[in-house]
Amino acid sequence: MLEIEKEIFKNSTADFKRLEQYGFIMIDGRYVITKVFFLNEFKAEIIVNDNSEVTSKIIDLDTEEEYLNIKNNTFTDGFVLKVREAYQELLNDIKEKCFTTHLFISRQGNMIAEHIKRKYHLQPEFLWPKYPTYGVFRHSDNKKWFAVIMLVDKNKITDASGQVEIINVKADSYKITELIKSQKGFYPAYHMNKKNWITISLADEIEDDALLKMIDCSFVITIR
Repeated sequence: MLEIEKEIFKNSTADFKRLEQYGFIMIDGRYVITKVFFLNEFKAEIIVNDNSEVTSKIIDLDTEEEYLNIKNNTFTDGFVLKVREAYQELLNDIKEKCFTTHLFISRQGNMIAEHIKRKYHLQPEFLWPKYPTYGVFRHSDNKKWFAVIMLVDKNKITDASGQVEIINVKADSYKITELIKSQKGFYPAYHMNKKNWITISLADEIEDDALLKMIDCSFVITIR
């Protein structure tokens, strides 16, 4: 089954005030709206919960039964594709008008991106289709990297399992050694020169101010 809603609304947060302005109604703690689409032949009952997760039920108005074909990728005939495209257009309209899309999955990752945008007028570059979550920050003039945010398996940096967003920044070698030895959340650089780069967990293990100081130091070091 296709996860249309999950794909469209990934890395997005609902603005509940804008949902209400769009026409969503609070029912049993969830925001609900019913929209007719595709030449008035189908009805979408769309639900947004307090975690910004979106689910839906599609009804064929001719039969008044749930239309499951729209989310089943084994159905690829022209009619189903047209209905699916119309539904995706509806979801994208809701996303554009009622959701805020974030570049990264972690709070600190997005906080860093906003800091760099505000202070240095730079945006992350997502250079590799194979790794769409890897965002590179580099100087506009010399093109040197000063930070890269990545979503990786925890076992790349620790013995834990699951995924974590990390950032690699450049630092003085003596400081790298000191931080890794003395403070939680700092690790030998993943996928980069461990003498000049350090990996930092973005799982709220490091205070925001300390994290931003590391970003600013990396920016200055890589100007040279």
